[in-house]
Amino acid sequence: MKIALLSTAFFGVNPTRSYGGAELVTYNLWKGLSDRGNKVVCFSPDPSSSPPKGYHFSTGSASDTVNSDWMSLEKTMWSKCDPHFDNFDAIVGSNWFGFEYQSKSRNPKLNVAHVHHGHMSPQWWNRNTPPFPLNLIAISRFMKNQYKTVNGYDSQVCYNGVDMNLYPYKGDKSDRFLFLGRISNIKGPHLALECAAKTGISLDVVGATSFIDDPKYVDRIDNMCVEVGAKFVGEVDQKTKSEYLQNAKALLVCSQFGEPYGLMVTEALAAGTPVIALRDGAIPEIVEHGKSGFICENVNEMAEYIKRVDEIDPRECRRRAELFSLERMSERYEEVLKQMVDGFTW
Repeated sequence: MKIALLSTAFFGVNPTRSYGGAELVTYNLWKGLSDRGNKVVCFSPDPSSSPPKGYHFSTGSASDTVNSDWMSLEKTMWSKCDPHFDNFDAIVGSNWFGFEYQSKSRNPKLNVAHVHHGHMSPQWWNRNTPPFPLNLIAISRFMKNQYKTVNGYDSQVCYNGVDMNLYPYKGDKSDRFLFLGRISNIKGPHLALECAAKTGISLDVVGATSFIDDPKYVDRIDNMCVEVGAKFVGEVDQKTKSEYLQNAKALLVCSQFGEPYGLMVTEALAAGTPVIALRDGAIPEIVEHGKSGFICENVNEMAEYIKRVDEIDPRECRRRAELFSLERMSERYEEVLKQMVDGFTW
């Protein structure tokens, strides 16, 4: 197939970026679908980095800031791409507002799908009834249920996948625990620090500080690290992130907003690192309780399971991650897109 991937306007699609989970998944899909023999063109801002068999269409410079008019940026980006979409068998939007459907309104023969990497705002997505199926792709069963109950849309599940080669397995761990994620209240680094205070563990706090909406919260986390003796690392590049994941005794995941997928969970498991997580969103779909980590109901329970982390076999973590590999993701997307091209809609 000839496939167009439409990314966001905020970051280039580049596997070495320090931040940009949705864009990293888009790169993995770009690479995986290309490796399977499809001609894949990724429409994304600079700087983007093409995989060996992929093609890139530059949409200009990336926004790189959270404090911008997201809708206008994506609309402008789409307007540069739209004249080229008629040449593709399938178009997949991996953005926030789904402007690729404007292309289908112009040309109903286009095969358009949309993969959403978060919760779909009803204020935007439910303003009116679309005149055609959205062919929506959910990145977890949890989000499939959300899209049906909150937005009223059916969807196909295609789990996110990681490049296992970027997260080498390591069975010999340090005694330090890890929080990895955007330094935002909804990701819960303050809860990971509360857990560290309760248990006395050594904790590294690693996460994006550039694409944030509340600088005061970042200051709060920095101060909490000093109070409990944790290390505030902040934002790191892909290579350094992988090293932290390889060496961590366990990853603490404290999201509280209905995690759509949780890419850091699969990244940790790929490196052979157990995950101790609050029960939130799609996390229980990735972590097998008692085998690749522990699913907890609250911080007190997390503190108890920290004492049992040595019960988890790092090799079992790696095996679990293989179910969410770049190759598995690409195979599933190809299956779904072929169905769409053959006339099946949902």
